Amino acid sequence: TYLHIIGRSVLLAFTVTLICLVVGIPTAIWIALQKKSTQRILIALVTIPFWVNVLARTYAWMLLLSEGGLFDKLGAPVLLYTSWATFIGLTYAFLPFMVLPIYASAEKLDRSILEAAFDLGASGWRVLIRIVIPMIRFGIFAGIAIVFIPALGAYVQPALLGGNKVMLIGSLI
Repeated sequence: TYLHIIGRSVLLAFTVTLICLVVGIPTAIWIALQKKSTQRILIALVTIPFWVNVLARTYAWMLLLSEGGLFDKLGAPVLLYTSWATFIGLTYAFLPFMVLPIYASAEKLDRSILEAAFDLGASGWRVLIRIVIPMIRFGIFAGIAIVFIPALGAYVQPALLGGNKVMLIGSLI
C-alpha cells in the first residue's frame, strides 16, 4: 500500500513539475526578453499569488471547480474532489516557483549571442535548444527542485481539492 501511495505521489509531482517546466521556460524567457520596465510589471504579476495565503488560494480554486462554480457554468465538468482538481491546484501553486528561478537565469542571457545565432541562420528552435537552454540550465535545475520536492509532500491541495479521496504522501504522513 505504501509503495502505491509513494508511486502515485511521485507520478503526480513529476507531472506537475513537467507542466510547470513546459509553461515556465517560455514564460520566463519571454519576460526576460522584454524591456526592464515591462519585466518589473510581469514579475509582479507572476508573484501576485504569493500575496495571498495558500489556503485562501486553494479555497478559491474550490469555488471555481465546484458544482455551480465558474467552470461548471462554462460547461466544464465538476472537477472538485478529483485527482484533476489536485493536479490543477498544485500546478497553479507551484508555477511561480518554476518561472522565477528560470527568469533569474534568463535575464542574464547575452542578447548578442542570440542575434549572432539568428544571423548565422539558426532557427528559433535550434537557438532555444543549443544556446538558450544550456545557458539557463541552472535556473531550470533550481526550478525543478523547488517544484518537485514540495509537490511530492503537498498536503493542502490534495486534502481540500482532492477531498482526500486519493491518498498521497502528505496525507499519509
